[in-house]
Amino acid sequence: MKIKVSMQTKSLYLLIGILLLIQSTLNAQEAEVRSFVDTKKTYNLSNQGWKKGGNASVNFSTVGLNNWAAGGQSSVSVTVISNAFAVYRSEKQTWETYIDAAWGTLRNGRSQLPDGTPNRFFKNEDKLIILSKYGRKINSKLNYTSLAEFKSQFFPGFGPFDPNSGNPGLHISNFLAPAFGLISAGLDIKPKDYISFYVSPITGKFTLVNEQRLADQGAFGVIGAQRDSDGNLIPGTGQKFRQEFGTYINIMFNKQVMENIGVRSRVDLFTNFKTPALTDINWETAINLKVNKYISASILMHLIYDDDIDIFPETPIKQPRIQFKHVLGIGLAYNFGDRL
Repeated sequence: MKIKVSMQTKSLYLLIGILLLIQSTLNAQEAEVRSFVDTKKTYNLSNQGWKKGGNASVNFSTVGLNNWAAGGQSSVSVTVISNAFAVYRSEKQTWETYIDAAWGTLRNGRSQLPDGTPNRFFKNEDKLIILSKYGRKINSKLNYTSLAEFKSQFFPGFGPFDPNSGNPGLHISNFLAPAFGLISAGLDIKPKDYISFYVSPITGKFTLVNEQRLADQGAFGVIGAQRDSDGNLIPGTGQKFRQEFGTYINIMFNKQVMENIGVRSRVDLFTNFKTPALTDINWETAINLKVNKYISASILMHLIYDDDIDIFPETPIKQPRIQFKHVLGIGLAYNFGDRL
């Protein structure tokens, strides 16, 4: 018995078959796309490849007083802060480089001094830090690591000045006077991507004072100038360079703790083999609070203790002290590149 099938029915069957074929092809392509996306997600989660970025900000502060009965001084200050990073990660190695730079200026009092001359601006912030670490992976949280660091400043520095006369204090620092360097090898422990503990059993620390007058004074721990029979310094006999060897610990924390709050903190501990009871401490913390895309507030804190740094090198008695600086600013900010 034959069943007759009309042309319309055959056409319908053919259309259904074509649709089923297309659907099957689309399902196969969707599976391939999902597999590709999952692969990319896995790659991104592994944090491999380059990450580059940073931020820059300009902070302003001003106080204006006119016939103010309670007293005080007008002031104007501007601080420019910038940091950048470049981090490369692969399956077996990591290379991290960080740059921190800042410069600030301050004017106390009115724009003109009592004698009519313009009041001067003076530096109140100045730093340049470059740190680079290279590591070979032992496991997911432990690396063999080598580290190199350079620290200095951009411009001359002066001691306290007289706001009435506008006369600056003594010239006490300059670019490469001082400059500090570290070269070390050790182990880098990373329990999380945003925190690391670096421990080095042997590290070379180097101090450069590339200004003879300061070197003659023995500033920043270098050996000062020889003295004549009357006890006066012999100019040009101070040593500009000093090297030390010891153990070194570096702790770094860098995280966006909330949507608009980022924290960067770093602690350096160096102990000279010759003076194991004394440890040099350098602790810097920056808290950035983002108000919107371009407005931010920042809190910077810096603590230093170094037994070799004499706060008053011009006096005959060595006087090391705990040094502390803090800066609070509100201004314009711009983030660029990736986030760590």
